[in-house]
Amino acid sequence: METVGSRIRLIRIQKGLTQKRFSNILGVSRPYISHIENDKRKPPTVLVKLISREFSITEQWLVSGSVK
Repeated sequence: METVGSRIRLIRIQKGLTQKRFSNILGVSRPYISHIENDKRKPPTVLVKLISREFSITEQWLVSGSVK
């Protein structure tokens, strides 16, 4: 089952970024990204908006996996 964490990981990998580089771009720590990708933490709305804007991804897809 896809989760918001798995979709964030997918974006990061597709962009060819390490967790360290991805976290630097977003202004958060690498362990925080790891926790989100492993579904130990839910990303706050502000981070979802930032990822969406920075990587041209819709917030709806990022949160729900839906493009509708």
